[in-house]
Amino acid sequence: MLVRGFAPVLNALIKQANVHRFKVKVLCEAQRLAYEMGLPRLSPASALIEVFFDALYRAEIVEEEYFEWWSISNDDTPGKTSAMFQINPFLDWLREAKLEGESSSSDSGEGSEGSDSDAESDDGDVDNEYTKRANYR
Repeated sequence: MLVRGFAPVLNALIKQANVHRFKVKVLCEAQRLAYEMGLPRLSPASALIEVFFDALYRAEIVEEEYFEWWSISNDDTPGKTSAMFQINPFLDWLREAKLEGESSSSDSGEGSEGSDSDAESDDGDVDNEYTKRANYR
């Protein structure tokens, strides 16, 4: 995953900023850039901003609570409403994943085998995860 390769640099820049909840500002900037690009869709199942937010989460650059804070923030960054339509499936997935993660932690024997297939899917078709999320709705 491309974002994962830049994780050390992004984490260092975020740390150097020394600004309260700077990661929310990073998400707002990503929103602004995606909006200026016309909030493009990569396919019927996935939007660029959703894929980018997901990559930031999976690369452990931005934690769950920052996405929630971004979604409820009252900033004046253009395109927030439009971006929310594209991000809602991801936010719903994050909220639901917390509950699933808590219940699946007791299944440690199955979890290690499943994580190998997850690693392989990271390099595969991007739409696969987003199609699952779209079906979640």
